[in-house]
Amino acid sequence: MNKENENPQLSAAEKMYQSHLKNVAKYQQRNKEKVKEKQKRYLEKMREEPERYEKFLEKRRNYYKDVLKQRKGTKRNSEI
Repeated sequence: MNKENENPQLSAAEKMYQSHLKNVAKYQQRNKEKVKEKQKRYLEKMREEPERYEKFLEKRRNYYKDVLKQRKGTKRNSEI
């Protein structure tokens, strides 16, 4: 079954956005080196602004603590 046909309530704009996300994911998979280089430049530029970089690090810490760590805990519990 085609994923686009699964949810007929999506508007044209939402369908276009979903298509865009798929295309971005495909591009990133095909061009891993370009994406890696772009991320490296982005982080170097961000490190030049200490206040912005500190907010970025805090956001990453919170995401790990609130989302990823929670997911790991549920996987362990479901395996037992």
